[in-house]
Amino acid sequence: MILKFFKYILFYIFSITPFFTYKIFKRYYKKSCIFRGLLFSYKNYLQKKQKFNKIIIIIKPDAIGDYILFRNFIKDIKKSKLYNNYKIILFGNIVWKNLSISYDKRFINDFLFFSRNLIRNKLDYNNYIYFKSILSILRAEYIIYPVFSREAFFDEFIFDLYSKYKISFYGNDVNHNKDLKFKYDKYYTTLINTNSMFEFYKYQDFFYYFLQSSNISKSTSIIKNLRKKEYIVISIGANSIKRTWNFSNFDKVIQFLLQHKFQIILLGSNNDLNLFSNYNSEIFNNKNLINLIGKTTLKEFVDIISQAKLLISNESSPVHVAVAVNTSFICISNANHYLRFCPYPSELCNFGRYLFPKNFNNTLSRHELYRKFEYGSELDINSINSDDVIEEIIKILD
Repeated sequence: MILKFFKYILFYIFSITPFFTYKIFKRYYKKSCIFRGLLFSYKNYLQKKQKFNKIIIIIKPDAIGDYILFRNFIKDIKKSKLYNNYKIILFGNIVWKNLSISYDKRFINDFLFFSRNLIRNKLDYNNYIYFKSILSILRAEYIIYPVFSREAFFDEFIFDLYSKYKISFYGNDVNHNKDLKFKYDKYYTTLINTNSMFEFYKYQDFFYYFLQSSNISKSTSIIKNLRKKEYIVISIGANSIKRTWNFSNFDKVIQFLLQHKFQIILLGSNNDLNLFSNYNSEIFNNKNLINLIGKTTLKEFVDIISQAKLLISNESSPVHVAVAVNTSFICISNANHYLRFCPYPSELCNFGRYLFPKNFNNTLSRHELYRKFEYGSELDINSINSDDVIEEIIKILD
């Protein structure tokens, strides 16, 4: 009886100090089995309570480029009249942890990062349970999941969390079973519709509704007015082989640039190393080529692109970085998700050039093109030849 009384008192104290309680459990959960048991007991206790706290949990599991397009809206939440006294918890993909902490920490009260592949496939089941429990004890008034192409896994994850309002896009079924999407739609209190094509404009529509204000971000800007240097950045990777231009093509472009005495920096992740691991080229012996693939943090990656004279890249996160830091770029694309992620509308970016496969049919209407490539593209990116890229380089640098 006495133990139950003290437990009740402790849980009452927890309930009136939700953010402090969350921080305590976050710190000690993995260090003590007592705290693990206490967390599950407290979570069950909260199921009976109706009160919710002035907390917004943002769930953002997608990739680096998606986060760059989205991140400025966190500042809008923090500065809004409706939510300026709310705490913000960002539950996000660990791949952009370094970027988020470096540039957005002042707008976010706390971060929780996860390995997308591990949690999505429940390969790290202990962390999966931990995240569901630690987010539930916050009893956040709002959980927002601003992802247009929602995934069933995260719909189900959000369904199990305690919150008064759960808000997401109505979105499409690119990542859904068409027959089940209707079921998952019911997990949310509000689903926001948008007719905008480009991803950044979709976010604008989302936050125009959520903030009830037109005072929202108009660009993806990260760093402003840095002095450009004379080097050229080349990023050779992408998250799909269909979107990855063959390294033999990049090699020809690099040889052209080296012949004209340009300094080149190769950037990319560890995953990009295998794209040229069996490729022998004299370019790697040239002192004007600096290979930093797999050797930079994401913040360093952004800083290097921000000072570059030019970026040459597949249609992937480096292009979104270039837009956000005002660096000219050439984007090599197979038209994947055309008009949703590329090309950027001219009012957002007028310093980029895009190259598409030879059989890309741009005589269709914008609506027809959007629908044609909504679920991806099978166009051959390697039908774009190196001479096409070199021609664009000459136009930009002359």
